[in-house]
Amino acid sequence: MNPILSPRAARNDYPHTWDELKARIAEAKRATDAEIIPLGATIIEIEGVSILEVMCVTDLVADDAEMPATGMRFRVPLRDPLQSQQVH
Repeated sequence: MNPILSPRAARNDYPHTWDELKARIAEAKRATDAEIIPLGATIIEIEGVSILEVMCVTDLVADDAEMPATGMRFRVPLRDPLQSQQVH
């Protein structure tokens, strides 16, 4: 299992990918008028493609749930190499 990254670590390690992810979250916020807060991120692999998956909490409530918050996941293919391991 891959380690869970904080949103800050994910943003620092994968800045271009994070920018795309941030745009997707902003689009979801506009479409739903909801608060969407990133809690953690991890790198997963789907069919050989490395993906940054970010877990979020939102104030959207599903019709069949009585919980005050719901989880959402956003996935974006990695666009850049790991920044913290690059030699400058």
